[in-house]
Amino acid sequence: MKILKTCLSKSWGGMEMYALQTSQFLLELGYEVELLCCPESRIHSEAVRNKIPVIQFPFDHYFCPRLILNLNQHINLLEKSI
Repeated sequence: MKILKTCLSKSWGGMEMYALQTSQFLLELGYEVELLCCPESRIHSEAVRNKIPVIQFPFDHYFCPRLILNLNQHINLLEKSI
């Protein structure tokens, strides 16, 4: 099963730690996990350090059509590889 976790926050706190911990736990259970996050954020650097696969998207505001289109393309590619 492929799982996409998302955390586009640039902050560092409980929500970000939870996203990392659940991603790591799911990887240990054998699931294919990718974490969608902002480049150069703390969650990105922690995910890379913990060898969690990441998808980087610069996210500037809450409504970002470019992000939605890029994410849709990525999900469609994942579906075709199943």
